[in-house]
Amino acid sequence: MNLVASSLITTRKIIFTPSVDVKKALKEAAISITCYDRDGNVVKRVNSGDSGEIEDPENPGSGGEDASGGSGGDDLGQ
Repeated sequence: MNLVASSLITTRKIIFTPSVDVKKALKEAAISITCYDRDGNVVKRVNSGDSGEIEDPENPGSGGEDASGGSGGDDLGQ
């Protein structure tokens, strides 16, 4: 009786588990992102050494957003 056949394989998946050395190298790697506007001008540069503060160009004195994605207040337009 043949219980195994290639027709039983419906999907293929590769599972990659990085070694400790690979994880360490990724953790120590520098990341740099450059944001451009539609005209190709540099808007902002961000790198892995930045503080993580969120800038809001529409409200420069806000100090960033809260965890819900809002500004932290209940502004109902009043």
